[in-house]
Amino acid sequence: MSNHNSLLIMKTLKLDNSPMLGSILAGLLPGLEVLENGQASREKEYVWYGILTNPQELQKAAGQEKQMQSSVKGKGGTIRVRQTIAMGQQRFTLTAKAYSGRGDAREVSLPVSVDMHEIFKALSGESMDKIRYTFPIEGTELKWEVDVFIDAKGNPKQWVKIDLEVPEETNEFPPLPVTLSEMIFGGNEEYTPEQKAKLDQLYATVFTNKF
Repeated sequence: MSNHNSLLIMKTLKLDNSPMLGSILAGLLPGLEVLENGQASREKEYVWYGILTNPQELQKAAGQEKQMQSSVKGKGGTIRVRQTIAMGQQRFTLTAKAYSGRGDAREVSLPVSVDMHEIFKALSGESMDKIRYTFPIEGTELKWEVDVFIDAKGNPKQWVKIDLEVPEETNEFPPLPVTLSEMIFGGNEEYTPEQKAKLDQLYATVFTNKF
């Protein structure tokens, strides 16, 4: 594997379910039990898509985790189960989202088992696998989340997705944490037909691995 690709791949994590490590992880992630408590919350999120032009910029991230998720789509939203591996621990989370507009949703999350994850993989026939890099935004409580999609062998793909979750709608955004080419961003407007067609193609053929 080239040095270019190795920059995008998270180091292999040894899973350890020891009570001590679990307690340490809980202390480092104080909001986890709030996010995965089965109660509905509102999410307003802005999303950028593009080709990552300088992978070395990812080295500035404050944290990273590996995510593998499978989703079942409905008329007004999605239900997914995600496996997350971070800091030597793994967890499985079911999240249901009901959309009221692009990037605007009510969602509910709760912990589930590895068996539920396997069932969702069987139902969907695909998995969205990625390394998520986190960049805190200075002077705020906000953070950038940069998703580098990987294939079934762990090799990075060209296109990435950048999320910014905010408390309310806005038209002002800080500079992106990484450099993109061929960027797609709709802001508060609808995507153009050309942008929508490209995103449909990316989600169908690039962002997910079929099996």
